[in-house]
Amino acid sequence: MLPFFVGIAGGSFAVGIAYVSRWYPTERQGNLDNDVDAAEVILEAGDLQLLAAMRQRAEIEGLDLAAYAKAAVRRYAAEASDEEWLTMMGQIGRATDPGLACLKRALEKAMCA
Repeated sequence: MLPFFVGIAGGSFAVGIAYVSRWYPTERQGNLDNDVDAAEVILEAGDLQLLAAMRQRAEIEGLDLAAYAKAAVRRYAAEASDEEWLTMMGQIGRATDPGLACLKRALEKAMCA
């Protein structure tokens, strides 16, 4: 029975991303193209420590902040467990800014890896 609910959550997430993207102006969608925009997005999540940690990790890996953030989100999407997706869906449901909550969760998990 659990796989059924996990499947429902995953499907809801896929549909939810398209729905959430409508809340953001077109010029604000996909703004991880340079370090300034990436830093601004991370700061909007209200986490200065996350920004500092990501800059440090990006430097260690020889990437700029934007490239590191994009890679972190891709890695999260590819590797997150079913339980992690369910946890994130709960956070998105309680968030006033679901898109930002999703991004922050993915970046925080990247820093834990």
